[in-house]
Amino acid sequence: MTSQPHKRIIPEPPEMPEKVSLAWLYRHVPVQAWVALGGALVTAAGIGVAIGRLPLLNDSSSKVAPAVIQLSSETVQEIKLQMQALTEAHNKRMDALNQAYLTEETKAADEKLIGTYQRDHAAAAIRMKAAMQEERQAFDAQIAAVRSLLAGGAKR
Repeated sequence: MTSQPHKRIIPEPPEMPEKVSLAWLYRHVPVQAWVALGGALVTAAGIGVAIGRLPLLNDSSSKVAPAVIQLSSETVQEIKLQMQALTEAHNKRMDALNQAYLTEETKAADEKLIGTYQRDHAAAAIRMKAAMQEERQAFDAQIAAVRSLLAGGAKR
């Protein structure tokens, strides 16, 4: 009997689609490849954690200390006075806006019928909200200016 050499059957690689999707990968990538990928990711994460624990990276002397602001007592007092003046002026403007709103509401209630009053009330409320928002933005801008003055004083 003559023996014929065994033919080794090699499976043909799968035909590649135009776009590789997760579903295609799940069906065509062998389990060993998925296990190897998972092992590589776990290993990389472990190496990252180990490197993060190195004393070189945890040296407290290499950390940047927060800036210490040292201002003269006159500058601190000036800033306090400016903040107080800004706050008082803001409160006065807000009180004036509220009073104007209440005056307008009372006048509208005295002069109009209920249906018309509701429409005028809504319009007054919108105007009041816009005026208060403008005041708040102006106040915030003034506070930002004082803070930049403070930051500028810290750089000296």
